[in-house]
This record gives sequence, C-alpha cells and structure tokens, in this order.
Amino acid sequence: MPRSHFLAVAFLAFLAVLLVCAIGGAVLAQDATPSPDEPQTYVIQPGDTLLTIARRFNTTVTALVQENNIANAERIYWGQRIRIPAAQPPTATESSTTGAATATNPPEAATQEAATVAVTVSPEMPTVTPMPGLTLSEPITLFGYGIEANLIEQDTSVLLADIEELGVDWVKQIVYWRDLEPVQGEPDFTTLDPIVDALESQGVHILLTVTAAPDWARSIQEEDGPPDDFADFRTFMDTLASHYAGRVAAYEIWNEPNIRNRWKSTVHPINPTSYVDLLRQGYEAVKAADPSALVISAGLAVTGFNDALNSQAGELAVNAIDDRIFLAGMYASGLADVSDAVGVHPIGWANPPDARCCEPAEGVTTHYESPGFYFLQTLEDYRQIQIDNGDFESGLWPTRFAWGTSEDLGPPDPANIFTSYTDLLEQARYTARAYEIGIQSGYVGPMFVYNLNGCQAPGRDGFSSCYYSFLGPGGSPRPVFGAVQLIDKGVRAMPVTPTPLAAGPEATQPVEATSEATAEISP
Repeated sequence: MPRSHFLAVAFLAFLAVLLVCAIGGAVLAQDATPSPDEPQTYVIQPGDTLLTIARRFNTTVTALVQENNIANAERIYWGQRIRIPAAQPPTATESSTTGAATATNPPEAATQEAATVAVTVSPEMPTVTPMPGLTLSEPITLFGYGIEANLIEQDTSVLLADIEELGVDWVKQIVYWRDLEPVQGEPDFTTLDPIVDALESQGVHILLTVTAAPDWARSIQEEDGPPDDFADFRTFMDTLASHYAGRVAAYEIWNEPNIRNRWKSTVHPINPTSYVDLLRQGYEAVKAADPSALVISAGLAVTGFNDALNSQAGELAVNAIDDRIFLAGMYASGLADVSDAVGVHPIGWANPPDARCCEPAEGVTTHYESPGFYFLQTLEDYRQIQIDNGDFESGLWPTRFAWGTSEDLGPPDPANIFTSYTDLLEQARYTARAYEIGIQSGYVGPMFVYNLNGCQAPGRDGFSSCYYSFLGPGGSPRPVFGAVQLIDKGVRAMPVTPTPLAAGPEATQPVEATSEATAEISP
C-alpha cells in the first residue's frame, strides 16, 4: 500500500476513534444518574475520595465505610467496587468541612495548596476539598503501550521499523521452552539472543511469555503441557533469567493454563493449585537471578467450559476451567505471594470495547452470550476478584487483547466466524478505544495487543493469527496500525467523570458451556 494511501486510511481511522469516544462520552453522561429505587454499586475512578462519592450519592463517609467494611478510609483504589447505602443527611463534620467550598467554588477542578492534587468532578457539581485524612484514589500500576510480535526467524530490522513507527514501548515475545532446551541441561538461546539485542537497542521493554515444556520433561507429548517435575522448570527459568538479567523487564509464566491443550499432563491436573505451584517455582527462580525483573501470572483463556473443575491427574478428556473460577482459585492457592501483576486475556471477539454482556451489537449473531466475550467486562470481573481477595495493589496486565477481522481475507472458517462481524475500521477503532479504557481504569498496566505480524509469521497459532495482525496478508499496514500509531503515547493517566455502574453477575459464576464458548482465539 502506498504510504499516502496508508496515511489516508489511518486518518479516517483516527476520525472514527474520535467519533466513538464522543458518542461514548455522551452516553456515559446521559446514564450517570440511576433510578433512586435501584440498588447501586460504584466503581472508584481517578480523583475520587469517599467524601466526593458520599456527596454524589447523597450519603455519608461513615455510611460508606460501614456498608463496605472499609478498614482504612485513607486508602481507596481505582477499580474498587463499593456498595452505595441508602441516602442519608451529611454528618455535622462533613457539612462544616465542605460547606464553604460548596458555596464559593466554581464547578471545576480545585487544587489543594498543601497537597497540590487536582480533583475531577462532573460539571453540574461544585468542587469539594477532601477531608483531612481522606486521600484521593491513585493508580496502582504504570500503564504501557505494548504489542505481541513473533520475531523468531524473521527480518527483525523491518519489524523493528514497524514497532518504532507504532511508538509502543513494550513488546511481547512468546518463548517455547521446548524449542530452547530440546535436550535436558543444554539450553540454547541463539534464536532469542538477536531478538533481545534488537529490542534492547531500540529502547523498548521486553515481556517474555514462557510456556510449553520439552518432550523430555513430560510423560505425555500430546499438545502442550507442564513438566512432570516443576523443579525442571525452576532450573530453566533460573538459567533464562540469569542469561538476560537486567535486559528483560518481565516474564509471564505460562500461557492459558486453564485449558487442556496448554496444560495437558498425566501428573498435574488442570486446576489453580497446580498452576500456582508452577508459578511459584518460576517466581522464585526469576527473583533469585534478576530481582528487578517482574513476574506476571499467566493470562487465562476466556472460556465458558468448566468440565475440568475437580478433575484428577490423568483425566485427559476434559477441556477447561472457567477463567473467573480459575483466577479465584489461584488467589486461594497463594497467587498474591508469587506474582507482581496478574495476566489477563480480555479478548473482545466482535463486541465493542465499552460493551457489557449480553446485548449484541448490530450484525453480531454469535459470541455475545456470556461475560467472557466482552473486553471491558473481563477486566472488571478480574478486578473484582482481586478486590474480593484483598489484593488492592496488583495491577492487571492484558498480555493479549484483540479484535480480529476477515474483511481482507475472505470468509473465515466456522471456528472464527466472529471475525466476519468486524471490519477493518472497527478493528482500528476498538483497539484504540481499548487502550484508552486501560488508561482510565487506573489498575491496568502494560497492554499487549495481538498481534503485529501474524499473517507473515503465524507460529503455532496458525492461520487464525492473521485475522488479528496489524500487517495484512500482503504485508501492508491495516487501519489498526495507523490508529495505534496516532495515539498520543505520552498520555498515561486520564481522569474521568465517575459514573455509577450497575451490579453485574457474580465474577466467579461459570457461564453455560456451549460450542461457541471456545476456550481461546487460536487453535
């Protein structure tokens, strides 16, 4: 595609993104006031304090603390979901503290002289000064713009130029342990070294997703799976992290361990405890070899299958455990102690990034029936599971998110029919908006869109990776490339007007398994 044509397409994509954001803002503003008779929950947003929330919902700080069993009113977190008690008159302390500000301040952000903190409020509300001892909510993790690429045995100079044009500051590369150590005790990093060298020279942060044990470490060689002895994995991770100490920023331990074809084993059943045991070995090895490197738990396959729940070692006919249930089980097994952040795969399928279950967008006829098909709802459900387990400070890292399209590839196979519902410009709009949602959340860390070059280097994902690729089947940039290229990467925090959120289904409740609720986006 000539560069002029590409820029024209990119500009159209950018205008479309602006239009979607404008419409989305109008909808949010329109829906900001729920019916007073309905029970309410609220997700804490940037700039909130308990006082501003109490004023918005005509209640008191004391009532909020009591209703939600908040142990320390000085610490609230972006993304924390709280219940709103019935309306109450403000206490004398709250009235006297805020009365002057209500009477004299204009409806815009105010600055505390001592703390120099800006407070964002809705246009119709006066600015309030936070009460002494009540702090503003703050982001719990640093945001980053990332992309997943397959650089192994590719022309890295060309792909690095594409990465530089995109302006991303993180790159994810999947590392298959079985390829790097085909013979026990003889790891070989000659294929990976030039990739790390090239990415390091360009100044991007590197995430390596390490998965798939070698045949010598497994009793069964069908599909991918963990080693029989987790100590073998610890040894490999110690070697890998030592080799790249100070150069690789983060390691994601395994890929989608809640599904059979990523965790097939005669020794370790598909369950959260098994995975956390492996994660612990990887975490301890990395921290011993390179204390500055981060360890991220595996992104789980979003799936409605739950037939592996309570399965035993050697049961090989099962398919998966629902990702929400699996994550809750990981916390019960000690996840918070052996990870720096929680991986998540909030695939959007064909549903817009702001959508929640289960009203399909126009033209979407499958893959809309459960929460796992929605980008935003997956993030919200995972965050709620974190909060439910007392983990307020671990960020969510979307180590794979995506919208695919078959518009320039012809009719898709039945397993990927949902890619026919999304066109190239929708893929561009949805992806750009997803990054924006991540920034606004305050609890989302680096986001890795899938993928840069799946049409040219599909790897083990096969042809299906081409549906998501930024570079089209002929190697020319798709509109999504231009849309991400035009994002202002200097924007790392984005205060928003707090909006009440209706309570959704329990995050740990499995969805009904159907043939359409496939466990992953690729074979």
